[in-house]
Amino acid sequence: MIRGLKNTNLIGKYQQKNAEIAYDVLKYLKIDRQTINKSLLEVEHIGRLQFVKKNIIVDCAHNEMSIKKVLDELKYSSTFKKFKKKYYFLHYHIIKNWKHLIFS
Repeated sequence: MIRGLKNTNLIGKYQQKNAEIAYDVLKYLKIDRQTINKSLLEVEHIGRLQFVKKNIIVDCAHNEMSIKKVLDELKYSSTFKKFKKKYYFLHYHIIKNWKHLIFS
């Protein structure tokens, strides 16, 4: 849960952390809490742990760190543990040693 934010529709610890940073910056800029909460609740981060169907999730991870965070979320988050079978499709052509990301 984000300090001062009751709820958000963003999925994943890394997205919650990003929302927390945004919240802190907006508070520093003297934006009132109600406006921040309303705005952050309306955020839709399309392509970031987005359910496109009941059991199909897409994420547009763009570097090695973000791929690791997505894979950790898929492996360990209670949101995704309910799925008995998980298939990963990784499309990122710049990472040379991609196997260590999946099989570590």
